[in-house]
Amino acid sequence: MVDGVVRNVEELLRGIYKDPEMALADSKGVFSLIFLTRDGRMIGYRDESGIKPLEIGGFGFDLAILSSETSGITVVGGEFRRELMPGEMVYIDQYSVSYSRIKEAAPRYCTIDIIYQSRIDSHVFGLDIYDVRVRIGEELARERRVDADVVIGVPDTAIPYAIGYSRRTGIPLELGFVRTGSSIRTMLASDYFLKIVGIQLKLNPIKSSVKGKKVVLIDDSMVTGRTLKNVVFSLRSLGAREVHVLIASPKLISNCPYGMQIPEERELITANLSDEEVARVIGADSIYWLSLEGLYRAVGHRNLCLGCMTRVYPREV
Repeated sequence: MVDGVVRNVEELLRGIYKDPEMALADSKGVFSLIFLTRDGRMIGYRDESGIKPLEIGGFGFDLAILSSETSGITVVGGEFRRELMPGEMVYIDQYSVSYSRIKEAAPRYCTIDIIYQSRIDSHVFGLDIYDVRVRIGEELARERRVDADVVIGVPDTAIPYAIGYSRRTGIPLELGFVRTGSSIRTMLASDYFLKIVGIQLKLNPIKSSVKGKKVVLIDDSMVTGRTLKNVVFSLRSLGAREVHVLIASPKLISNCPYGMQIPEERELITANLSDEEVARVIGADSIYWLSLEGLYRAVGHRNLCLGCMTRVYPREV
């Protein structure tokens, strides 16, 4: 498994089979890798940029587990041990587990993993994802308090943001939607029809939560605006008096060269329209995005990859 972007994948994998440390020392790209050999060895590696996560856990002393996030370890009953450091390799065979730091550099952690991609029950980049998302909701409240009757988070990713916003403002938190079908990550869906169907399937609004109320609607991010346009329309059709949208990330204005499935710039609504135009397109009374400073405060440091939000990328691939 290769998570990310790496040059000459086949050549790299052949080299790992023969001499893992030499092959990985010469590797170029942004990736985390898990390599299973025919003779039962397992090799994990996280490139020196640290943009992609890689975690190790196990069952007692006998079995090791590698996963891109800790939920992949804990849901099968394993115990999380630690995160591999940027530039570190782990070598696992039937007798032992050994580590080697092959490269070192200043890490930059993927912001999209933190705000959207990782499960809320995971620990990634040294962060408990649920806790950092609650703090982001509190930062949104610090930056933009809305006179409203109720706070609603778009399921499932944005619910911790709504919890944080409600805690800080004192505005009641309500369950605004019920999921009605399979979980579809519409931000990552490549097919337009799947995006629309996925939006409709996963979100069915609860009328009593919004009828006659001023609503603060919080979502994790905004890509094309299709999800929020559909959601805002649903809330208004059920009698919401006002809908104020808060986005728990800075604006997405560029794609990702490191493997995260963010559309091209021409498809990103915030790269092409003003705030007022975006609000008008999705039908909201107002809209606000978390600032970069608010993101830094919530995360607790600035060691982040923000290329999709700033067009400044930490390394070439």
